[in-house]
Amino acid sequence: MSYSDKLLKLTKQLYPNGRAWWMRKSGIFEKIHEALTYSESLVIEKIRSISDSILADNENFTTEDASNWERALALFNNSSLSLDLRKQSILRKYKHPGDILYRQSSLYLQGQLQAAGFMVWVHENRFGDPPSIYQLSSALYDTFLYGSLNYGVFSNVSFDIIFNSIYDETGQIGDYNHQRAAFFIGGETFLDRVSLNKVREKEFRELVLKLKPAHTAAILFIDFIIGSGGIGFASIENTFKIS
Repeated sequence: MSYSDKLLKLTKQLYPNGRAWWMRKSGIFEKIHEALTYSESLVIEKIRSISDSILADNENFTTEDASNWERALALFNNSSLSLDLRKQSILRKYKHPGDILYRQSSLYLQGQLQAAGFMVWVHENRFGDPPSIYQLSSALYDTFLYGSLNYGVFSNVSFDIIFNSIYDETGQIGDYNHQRAAFFIGGETFLDRVSLNKVREKEFRELVLKLKPAHTAAILFIDFIIGSGGIGFASIENTFKIS
């Protein structure tokens, strides 16, 4: 039943029961109300259409709506992604920053990345260990090469990092006194690697840049691969909340 038919049925119920108010089928009285309810139904449909385009939680939310919201929310626009993934990123942004106080914690960063559809885990560098210890064998980690003279200046080692650019960054992390500012993004178990879709690499880097404290460097245990695999899809319900 259309909105117009529903409104007409409701209107008939609101009139008094006397014969003077009878609405004869296809009579002038009914036709007048059919015209009125038609215009009212157009208003209802327009309002519903506006509501559907505002909230990215329904089947009527279109790719055009997604592009409009990505522009309004300053999100990375990637029209090659599925609409479901784009809606997921938009829904995450709706909730940001939310009522969570600890928005520089690893769990918050991890939850936001997963809410955007990236199935990755964030690991803190709690003991200030130099990142090279996780990429070089212990035999190479000696006093001469990585000792007091060059500790932290990794001239022979490059890292896939996110520091201040959405583009590929490799380079030095800093001296030993600043390595507490490094953290790791990868698999659920520390040092495990995870695969993400190459198409979403810049989007991923941009999101990490927006979320992480400015002075920190994210060291990636991530392989960005081309193809349908490695999307790293996560459900919006996976967002971590810190109590």
